[in-house]
Amino acid sequence: MFAISAFQSLSYVLVGNLIFEIKGMLLAYWLILFTTSCFANILGLNISAGLNSVTTIYILVPLLLIPQIIFCGVLVKYDKLHHSLTNYEYVPLIGNMMTSRWAYEALAVEQFKNNEFEKVFFEIEQKRSTADYLKNWLVPELEGKLEELKQNYRDEADPESIQADLQTLNTMLAEMGKLVPELQPYRPDHADVETFSDPTAEAIKAYLKGVSNLTGRIFMSSNKEKDLINNALIDHLGSVKAYSDFRNKYDNKSLSDLVRNRSVLDKVAEKDGRMIRKYELAYMKPTSKIGRAHLYAPNKQLGRFEIDTLWYNVAAIWLYTLVFYLTLRTDLLRKAMNISERRKLTRKQAS
Repeated sequence: MFAISAFQSLSYVLVGNLIFEIKGMLLAYWLILFTTSCFANILGLNISAGLNSVTTIYILVPLLLIPQIIFCGVLVKYDKLHHSLTNYEYVPLIGNMMTSRWAYEALAVEQFKNNEFEKVFFEIEQKRSTADYLKNWLVPELEGKLEELKQNYRDEADPESIQADLQTLNTMLAEMGKLVPELQPYRPDHADVETFSDPTAEAIKAYLKGVSNLTGRIFMSSNKEKDLINNALIDHLGSVKAYSDFRNKYDNKSLSDLVRNRSVLDKVAEKDGRMIRKYELAYMKPTSKIGRAHLYAPNKQLGRFEIDTLWYNVAAIWLYTLVFYLTLRTDLLRKAMNISERRKLTRKQAS
C-alpha cells in the first residue's frame, strides 16, 4: 500500500505542480503527501479491522475528516477558537492532534522559506523582522504599559492591578534580554508594588530606549545588507528584468502574506501577563524548547537543537503512523469495542 501511495503522490504532485507552476518543490511536496497518505492507510486499516459494520464506518469517516479540515489552521484561526481549546502563543493541543495541521504547515513553511528566491534573503529578513518588531511594536507597547503603571501608582489605584502590570513588564523585559544580548539585561530589583518608585520607572524607560536605539541600528544595517544581496543577485542574473522574472517564478505573495500574518491588525497580544508576538510569524523563532511552536514557525526547537519545520512535521506524522501501526498489530480498536459492548450488555442485564 505504501508503494502505491508513493506512486500516486508522485503523479499527483507532478501534475499539480505543473498546472499551478510551482517550481522547485517537487521532492518536498511528494515527501509530505506520501507521509500523510501512509498515515491515512494505517488509520483506514485500523477502522476496517476494528469495526464490523459498513454503516458504522460510513458514519465514522466524516467524523474523522471534518476535524482535520476545521482544526488544521486554515479555515479557523487557532486564536479564534473557544478559550478552553485555544492557546495564544502556541498551536493548541487539538491542532497538534490533527495530521492535516502538520502536513499543511510543512507545505506552507517549506514553500515560503526554501523557495529559490526567498532562501537567499531568509536569514537577513528574519533578523530585520525581529528588529522591526522590537522597535516599532513591542517597545512602544511596553512604554505605554509603563506610563499606565506610573499613572496608576500616582493615583494609588488597585494594588493588584499595579502588581499585574509590573509583573508583565518584568516578564517581558527578561525575555527581551534574550533577544538583544548585545545590551546589559535589565535586572528588576523592585518587582512588587510596595518597592516600586520613580527611579525604577526611569530605569525601565532608559532600558527600553536603549533597546529601541539598538534595534533601530540593526534594522538599518539589515536593510543595507538586503540591498547588497539584491544588487549582487541582479548582477548575477544580468538585469533587473531577469531579477523580476526570477522572483515572480518562485515567490508567492499570497502565501507570503498568509504565513507572515499580514492581515492581522494587532501585532502584539497581551495574554496571561505576557506580550505575545503576532507579527510576521514565519520569521519568528519559537519560544519553547520542547518542540511546541506557533503556526508557521520556521523551525522547532528541542533543547539546544533547532529542527527545520519540514523535517520536524514529517517526523511527527510518522510518529502518529507508528502509533496506529502498533494499535493495528495489537488489534486495540477491536478489543476496545468488545470491552465497550460487554459493558453495555452487562448494564442491560443488570437493569
